[in-house]
Amino acid sequence: MRNIGSYYYDPVHCRIGGFDAALEFSDGYDIFEVKYYSQAMILNEIHHEAQQVAAIKEPNVRHLGFIAIHGFVVREVPYLYLDENDIL
Repeated sequence: MRNIGSYYYDPVHCRIGGFDAALEFSDGYDIFEVKYYSQAMILNEIHHEAQQVAAIKEPNVRHLGFIAIHGFVVREVPYLYLDENDIL
């Protein structure tokens, strides 16, 4: 890793955007978006953000991650957590 911090992209074309946290490597960036939503982040929001990132030509984004203060819901039904005493 070469650098860590926030990253703002495409100032030449007046696009206001950036990544809350970026790790710079020799072959690109691992970026993380931090969300302070009042509820869990849903899968559609993750897909929307990923599409926006995919449209960016520079920098080369190797990995995209999310940090959400209220967690995530990636299915219509929240995950069911079982322990060794539960029987399906």
